[in-house]
Amino acid sequence: MATTSSVQHEFWHGEYIRALAIHSQGNTVNFAMEDLAHAFKVQFSHNGQNITAIEAEWVRHPVTSCIGAEQQLQNLVGCPISKNILTAVQYQSANLHCSHMFNMLSIAIVHAAHKRADRRYDIIISEPQNDLVHTQIDINGDTVSAPIFNTQNEIISPEQYQGVSLNRGFTRWSMETLQDEKIEYAYLIQRTMQVAISQRIEQRHHLNGPASQSGPPRNACFASQGEKYDTAIRLNSYRDIAADKSKILDFIEVK
Repeated sequence: MATTSSVQHEFWHGEYIRALAIHSQGNTVNFAMEDLAHAFKVQFSHNGQNITAIEAEWVRHPVTSCIGAEQQLQNLVGCPISKNILTAVQYQSANLHCSHMFNMLSIAIVHAAHKRADRRYDIIISEPQNDLVHTQIDINGDTVSAPIFNTQNEIISPEQYQGVSLNRGFTRWSMETLQDEKIEYAYLIQRTMQVAISQRIEQRHHLNGPASQSGPPRNACFASQGEKYDTAIRLNSYRDIAADKSKILDFIEVK
């Protein structure tokens, strides 16, 4: 990733937002995700045991080589429906897929396994202030988790988890330490923090230039795999969703 660029303050309005909506009807699950640089819709069907069909559609994507990631998800047909957040990555390497589609699918699989009612997650990451980063997860408008980190990505609060790092063994720690839905909250916070940190870098002077000069790292995801990354171009996929939160996920009927 580029490391010498300025911060995209005008896109943040003090906070980075990622929204995920999940809607289930029988054995069909629809979900949609939107953040600053990405937006997509995914639908999958299952028989209660495994995914039987899956399709996806981009609304916005940041790199030309993201195209095809929606078809790549079809390789997850057969993936078990499980309450384990790591089910998808145990079935197939996440690096072969769009990280964002894959991570949100992991949440949706757990949702299906629990047979939950419709949910809207809003994950909010504040801009750092006095070396602190406040985070928040809302479900259907109610705050369920609000850990505080320092700018080294270590937990400051809750106090009993102080010093735990997002960057070192966080997923294993959360699986061993947390219970039930709190594991999912930790997963969502970690993934959103990782994207928020990368999106704070000013990318506009990379627009229409080689994607490999501004990230993601080679072979880290579907878009950066193989020869297609050599010719991939950085696109202007930004949408200033923090400026008008009422328009987040406005490309779907159920929000």
